[in-house]
Amino acid sequence: MPPKPQTLYRYTNNEWKPFYSSTLPSPSSLKLITFNIDCQARFPSERMSTALTYLHALILSVPAPIPAVIALQEMIPSDLALIQATPWIRAGLHIMDRDASNWPTDGYGDEAWYGTTMLVDHRLCIVSVCRLAYENSAMQRDALFVDLRVTPAVEEDDYDDDDDDDDDDDDDDDDKDGPVVAVAVAVPASTPVILCLATTHLESLPSLPALRPAQLASAAEYLHSPSIRAGVLCGDFNAIEPFTVDNRLPRVNYLRDAFLEGRGGDEDGCTWGYQGDGGGLTGEVG
Repeated sequence: MPPKPQTLYRYTNNEWKPFYSSTLPSPSSLKLITFNIDCQARFPSERMSTALTYLHALILSVPAPIPAVIALQEMIPSDLALIQATPWIRAGLHIMDRDASNWPTDGYGDEAWYGTTMLVDHRLCIVSVCRLAYENSAMQRDALFVDLRVTPAVEEDDYDDDDDDDDDDDDDDDDKDGPVVAVAVAVPASTPVILCLATTHLESLPSLPALRPAQLASAAEYLHSPSIRAGVLCGDFNAIEPFTVDNRLPRVNYLRDAFLEGRGGDEDGCTWGYQGDGGGLTGEVG
């Protein structure tokens, strides 16, 4: 099933209205923030209000010329309502979802009671928004894609396997061929390109057959679309399959762990790593 286009919204004249086009100049940098909140915990409104205060502080810490994008997972309808009522979001960010209608339905046609969304700075040029519902998901999981028109900050060649011939003791399992999951371009710096920002929440519990490999592959397929120059996929990846499975998932989908790339292999960020055998303990994973 192909991704389904959806409308984005901007707060205008005291209400959230559909927003269809932008002619803004293309920025050369942006700040991406991803945040997951437990949708099953008590006091959801109080927790979400606190989270929004924290996120606002992060936004204010970004240098003024740099636009920001916030990716959110495990949102519930009351979270979406709080987002729409928040003054700083109304003043500077587009929203992708006003309610749960864009989230996947279950086998009976019922809407999901939690899902993903994104908030995108007004200063960014949004080309399109679409959502991919994962097939066979027992938890109605999906991936949300926002395509932006950006201007590369520098000229950079595509990654070439030959460039890594002198790496130290890396073996074939560490090959990093394929597109980089970051802004990496090989065009003049003045030429705008499409950068896809995406967020997902992969399946939270082990299953037979495993669902997460197919889910990540589906999201990666969109990121590798010919029209997209580079992409970033963030969110809750729930690394709960055996290490022999999870360790290979980014590489077999021609993706790189951006945190490990930037930190030179530091595992402390836990962007991607085994969380344990699950054991059916829903409260400890996802």
